[in-house]
Amino acid sequence: MARFAVVAAADQSLLASVAIKPLPEAGGEIGYMAATGARGRGFTAAALRLLAGWAFAALRMERLEALIQPANEASIRTAERPAFPPMGPAASAAPSRASGTPTWSTCFRARAPSR
Repeated sequence: MARFAVVAAADQSLLASVAIKPLPEAGGEIGYMAATGARGRGFTAAALRLLAGWAFAALRMERLEALIQPANEASIRTAERPAFPPMGPAASAAPSRASGTPTWSTCFRARAPSR
């Protein structure tokens, strides 16, 4: 697993955090969070774009998945923002492997980020 923090240059306060965990068959599961004061400012989506570009290029992953609670609309919007076209829900309202709670899943196609 690889974890990264996005911090403010001025005071090193946490703005966002992203992580990736390898999955079987050339994939990875991404996780992320935005600090309360940094929500809606694009930090998390930008970090996801960088993380995905690194995962596809350096780690040679072919797909990424984000497992999100269906009611967490802000997190779903964040997952849809990176410059990777969604392949669509992979497991809409399927039980989470860890908690058994319904999750929403989206996969992103492997392609270089737009510049």
